[in-house]
Amino acid sequence: EMDHHYYSVPFVHAHKEVDVRVTERTVEVFLKGERIASHRRLYGAERYDTLDEHMPSAHRRYKNRKPSQLVEEAREIGLATAALAEAILQAKAHPEQGYRTLLGILRLGKSYPRERMEAAAKICLSMNIYSSKGLQLILRNGTDRLQAQGRETPDAGVGEHENVRGPGYFDRRRRTPAGEQTC
Repeated sequence: EMDHHYYSVPFVHAHKEVDVRVTERTVEVFLKGERIASHRRLYGAERYDTLDEHMPSAHRRYKNRKPSQLVEEAREIGLATAALAEAILQAKAHPEQGYRTLLGILRLGKSYPRERMEAAAKICLSMNIYSSKGLQLILRNGTDRLQAQGRETPDAGVGEHENVRGPGYFDRRRRTPAGEQTC
């Protein structure tokens, strides 16, 4: 990161401490005196510059996919899954950052029935969970099934006994013998 812009380095050097040389037109990145990356300098609002050769091969495979294609694949599962896919893409600074998450969700769609995927996607949306692992946990734990059943089991509480005052006790004002109000 340099001046609120992000420049890539070869993925094998990710998270290493580097030196940066900046000119009016270029940004060069050095590791132990050796130049490992060179970019055209970015100006204006925060931006990213990622060179294809800096990405691992697995990431390069996703690069040519469009976000709309992934959303359409999610729509084949259902509307809630498509809405979750769109929310994931919008939550990221760059749509590409959400590709792996979406691919994980689409992979789950091959293992679980559509009804369960849709119920789990609705839960994710309601709880702002934007990860394939979160969706997987909901499915694995059967939370989606509880949601589908309505979870209308009444809260049993502690039952009636002499120590329970109830909401009325706290809502009304009690009067003292002299007519003064107290809480």
